[in-house]
Amino acid sequence: MTDVEARDDVRAASLHVRIDRADIRSWYAAASNRKLVDFDWYRAYACFRYGSIAAFNVRLHRTGHRVDPENELIAPSISALFAHGPNILGR
Repeated sequence: MTDVEARDDVRAASLHVRIDRADIRSWYAAASNRKLVDFDWYRAYACFRYGSIAAFNVRLHRTGHRVDPENELIAPSISALFAHGPNILGR
């Protein structure tokens, strides 16, 4: 949610919370008491999942099934989410 690279330029500029991903990784490692060897895979997967959920919600909004103007704000970031996931894995 705080990864500016997974957002379109307008949404990235408006993010008020910015957390270094190294901090997030260390918090997860401390909480789980494990080495996080697959951390980047899960970050990439999160981009795919959030992009999929956002795309579904935008479709529902635009077809009138679940109107929520907030979905139009996230819509431009969907392609950024799908592009950023593979970039995390170096693909």
